[in-house]
Amino acid sequence: MNRLILTAAAFAAVSAASADLDFGLGASRAAGLGGAGLAIKSTRGGPAWRNPAMYGVKNRLLQWPELQYRTKGISFSDIDAIYGSAGSVVYDSENLGRLARAFGDEETVFQGRLGLGIQFGTVGFDFQGEAAGMTLPNESLQQWVRDGADLGNIPEDASIDGFGLSTAEVGFSVAHAQDWGFGRLAYGARAKAVQATYGHHFADASTIASGGSQPGPELGGLSSLSDNGFGVDAGIFFEPDDINGLSMAVVMENLIEPAISFRGSLPQGLFGERTIDPFARSLSAGVAFQRGRLTLAGDVWDIFGTAGEQEVRAGGELWVERNLALQVGYRTRAGFAAGVSFHGFHISMADRLPVAAGYKIEF
Repeated sequence: MNRLILTAAAFAAVSAASADLDFGLGASRAAGLGGAGLAIKSTRGGPAWRNPAMYGVKNRLLQWPELQYRTKGISFSDIDAIYGSAGSVVYDSENLGRLARAFGDEETVFQGRLGLGIQFGTVGFDFQGEAAGMTLPNESLQQWVRDGADLGNIPEDASIDGFGLSTAEVGFSVAHAQDWGFGRLAYGARAKAVQATYGHHFADASTIASGGSQPGPELGGLSSLSDNGFGVDAGIFFEPDDINGLSMAVVMENLIEPAISFRGSLPQGLFGERTIDPFARSLSAGVAFQRGRLTLAGDVWDIFGTAGEQEVRAGGELWVERNLALQVGYRTRAGFAAGVSFHGFHISMADRLPVAAGYKIEF
């Protein structure tokens, strides 16, 4: 899955860029809105897989061919050097010590997401894949790299850690909508088969010299930990009759939680453990107002902070003509975003466009 995401990113990117980019035909429209859109009703695409009730209120055969990537501390051209030979743990675990010599002067991050869906009436099928990797050099290593990375003078306390998490979901959704006396209510559920893979490797002074790495203690000598599971998401969507253009939504991701979690250790020099739960239950809610060419949306994600994704997202969209729209948005954990839609193709850009898997492993 990681190679699929990385290969798609390489073909989709038009140039190396320091900002995060999101390409697609559907859900990337929401990225330009700051990630908001749980309650947006539209035939122009949207993150329906995050709210399965949407299958009951709009009909769109092909949805969300979307690619998203994020980098930090490296340019797009450096991705292949650090992550291009990645196995199941996103970063290049076998050569972490070698990479420390060239990229150990600061933290590096790569995140990617690939999504695709298809809908038949009120039934939908989708695939979602995410990968997040990061390298964390300590202060001693960073200074050594800045001073020229002399292999004959590696500090004894120099070290670097690499963490990675990848997830994959295959979902089947069904929804139903009906009119009540006060408005239209839709509700839906998404059953999904999921897989997650976690990895942690580190390199100290000796392995930096040799160019290799060692698995983190939680891996028990393995190169990575992987598990499969089954879960169910649920959502509702409501349009009141007395306020034209207003809609509301509530989504419970992992109402039935996949029984997948990993016990992770901390970077070298820190003591303790943490639990990596890639499919924790979370409750989110959103509201939207659509009138003519204007759309406004606001969401509160992970309201109770149970999945580590808690934030507020808001955005607006204006269709300046039939096939051209502009989006702007803000999310409290990632800052501002902007996007453009043209003839069904969407592209968004922001200082940060983190994927959900990235939230699970960040410190």
